[in-house]
Amino acid sequence: MVFQPRVDDQLLIDGTSYRIVEHPEVPGRPYAQEGRQGIVYQLKGPDGFRALKAFKPMYRVPALVSLADRLEHFAELPGLQVCQRTVLSANRHADLLKDHTDLTYAVLMPWVEGPTWMNVVLLKRPLSPEQSLALAHALARVLTTMEERNLAHCDLSSQNLMVPALAERVSISRGLRPDASPGAIQVASFGVALVDVEGMYAPGLDRPRDIISGSAGYAHRSLGEGVWAPEADRFSGAVLLAEILSWHDDRVREMAHGESYFELAETQQYCERLRLLREVLQLYGNRVVTLFEQAWFSNKLIECPTFGEWAVTLPQAWPVVMAPPVAGRATPSRAPVQRAATRPRPWVWIALALVALVALAAVIVSLVIHALRPGALPVPGPTPSATRAATLTPTAQPTALPTSTVTPRPTPAPTSSQPMLAGRLAPLAVRSVEPGRSGYRRLNLDGLSYARGKLTLWGDVQMPEGRFPDQFWLVSWVGDDVISRYNLDPTDGKIKWFPVTGEYRKEDAQGALATWSPTENTRCLVWIQLEAKAGKISERTMVQFDLSRLLPGCIK
Repeated sequence: MVFQPRVDDQLLIDGTSYRIVEHPEVPGRPYAQEGRQGIVYQLKGPDGFRALKAFKPMYRVPALVSLADRLEHFAELPGLQVCQRTVLSANRHADLLKDHTDLTYAVLMPWVEGPTWMNVVLLKRPLSPEQSLALAHALARVLTTMEERNLAHCDLSSQNLMVPALAERVSISRGLRPDASPGAIQVASFGVALVDVEGMYAPGLDRPRDIISGSAGYAHRSLGEGVWAPEADRFSGAVLLAEILSWHDDRVREMAHGESYFELAETQQYCERLRLLREVLQLYGNRVVTLFEQAWFSNKLIECPTFGEWAVTLPQAWPVVMAPPVAGRATPSRAPVQRAATRPRPWVWIALALVALVALAAVIVSLVIHALRPGALPVPGPTPSATRAATLTPTAQPTALPTSTVTPRPTPAPTSSQPMLAGRLAPLAVRSVEPGRSGYRRLNLDGLSYARGKLTLWGDVQMPEGRFPDQFWLVSWVGDDVISRYNLDPTDGKIKWFPVTGEYRKEDAQGALATWSPTENTRCLVWIQLEAKAGKISERTMVQFDLSRLLPGCIK
């Protein structure tokens, strides 16, 4: 029969009586939460609250019985308390299942207090910066512990992440402190916990019948068939960590898409949500931004940073001591430490005015003495027209631009010497790398222009005659200061290039190749790369520009 419990119904499991709990906000209804695989009911027993997960018919698998025995070894790990479970089977619970057949292979496990991260995102519940950092540390600890034991959840998402630290105690019987107001958010010491662990990867576990391909907003683009491997959580975990770290910012909360911060179509693309997230993550330092971008722009899960890297990189306390900003990234609009405004006292202004008057008088006296000395009269010089002619006469011919990978990295020309052709800034230097013939008929970068607050890269791309799905081209950039700091050549494969738009193009283009908005921290000297791929073969063309003629406010 269909399991439709009523409030206060009793269930006898292994000799212990459990009572169906009433929903705290819907009187007369059982406290239940529906997920992808089933419905979880809250029970009350002599040892506290428990969760009973009743699976939907397609997920009632006999293998859940043996899986429970193997998962029990992980129940002592942080965040994995739901691995301590009892599966209702015909061999051990025949009497109960005769009356409630829909509970066949249901799971009895600890009840985890608090909302899911999905609830937090949907309701746009605010967090303080301290809460964001503490929760990120808690999640990083859970995932690092799992990764070091070769474990992976394999379906990390906002729906499967519980946040006991944000539990809302609604009555004293549920643990509300006598001095706390009803409904107040109380930060607990146990942080976060994972649920829906039936598809977890671990050495010795049997591969599940159905492999989850990930949840919208958290799934890597390489997961077409799903993944069941030790590195399965690296991308989704990085997205969750970034969401949690930035959730104290009201702009991030307002921009959240729905059950996740990113929309499905935005995953691993450059978009406005990504720009804002990177800006807020900058509050935690350059290295945190780099870890997230390493995951976001990765081609494979194995390229994402480990959770151990996240754990050691996250700052230990708030406010965070700021590091110098990464070249080309936006500086956060709000500093982590509020500075008290001070106003100089009136006597300070008076003193400054007197000093200025004394200095001015000294200059005037010096000029008068100099004028009265013999020989101080001006000597006749060239006429204004001759001066203009001398200024406009070129003194040297422009040098040819290097185009070979063996040419030493050129020293940037002064700002005034960079040529402008038809309103476009011409490259200072051109480099190329061609490890194999990709079949592209033309790859050319002509120049850069600036209009209406946007930079536009001009060039010509002609793709191979025979088109295949794995052929695309991409425009990216890196500041010259990064290359100079480590004495690298722009063709060095160690350099991390940043996509200007994140768009993978699969069509010919002539004229404007990419258009994007610079930030207030854009460097004057930049390298822009055009990368064309065909399978495993790629060609790269790199050009250097001095943006000071287009962006006077760029950073030298």
